[in-house]
Amino acid sequence: MNIHRRLATVGAGAVVAVAAVVPLGPAPASADPAGLVTVGFTTAANSSDKTYSKACPPGTVVTGGGGYLTANPAAQGWVGLDQLEPNADGSGFTATLREVDTYAGNWSLTVKAQCADPLPGWQRLSATSAAATTSATATTPSCPAGKSVIGTGAKVNNGQGEVVLDDVIPSANLKTVTAKAYRVPGSAHSGWTLTAYAICANTPAGLQLVSWDTGPLTSTAHQSLNWHCDESAGPKGTFGGGFAIDSGLGNVLPSVLNVYSSDDMSAAADEFHSGYAGNWNLTLYVICGS
Repeated sequence: MNIHRRLATVGAGAVVAVAAVVPLGPAPASADPAGLVTVGFTTAANSSDKTYSKACPPGTVVTGGGGYLTANPAAQGWVGLDQLEPNADGSGFTATLREVDTYAGNWSLTVKAQCADPLPGWQRLSATSAAATTSATATTPSCPAGKSVIGTGAKVNNGQGEVVLDDVIPSANLKTVTAKAYRVPGSAHSGWTLTAYAICANTPAGLQLVSWDTGPLTSTAHQSLNWHCDESAGPKGTFGGGFAIDSGLGNVLPSVLNVYSSDDMSAAADEFHSGYAGNWNLTLYVICGS
């Protein structure tokens, strides 16, 4: 599989973008931001919707996080993420995974929080859409001057398991976060809203946004990606990240956004269990710095 990767560097000057095609490989050692640590928790396995908030260690603040389906691949296409939220006070990260149709088997949720020593200028910004029916989009206010996005999040409000996240995208200049959500097939649910979250901080050294996708749009039941920070110009660690499902339109359920070490992230999504005739692909975004 070819991975199409784009890289933007944020600093005092202009944003510089380069493009490359690179193979997957092992992550090199990195010099992580001070105190950077990945913590997680896995819930019990059952057939109930699950929400869990993982706290950061004392003396640290959340920079990003994720959540993902654990323990039962057979649940792919039956469950979807509708909350990936950095806590307002910086204390941790909250994720929710819901069944979008009745599933008889058991499954569990793992929640990850990416945490670091308190960053100067840390703040969480948010914006909520108007009441929605089929789809909704929300974009956060811009990080103030001198600050950049280091982490993202989104939450479907009152979705009742009939709405899933589709996009959680940091802007190319790392100033805003845009989220999108769609109603799942067969649902007539309305009156729900969508909130997008941006974690801003004084722009860290070497801050970069790296992104790549699964290639041409196809109708593949499961698509996944994993990668690490670009370290060609020096060691870096992962603050946070996001994802985008292109042309899923609610027929594709996000099941993984995982910060699985201080340097690596992964994402995965699944076609609705009854199948989807359309073509789609998946993009993973990683925000890195030192």
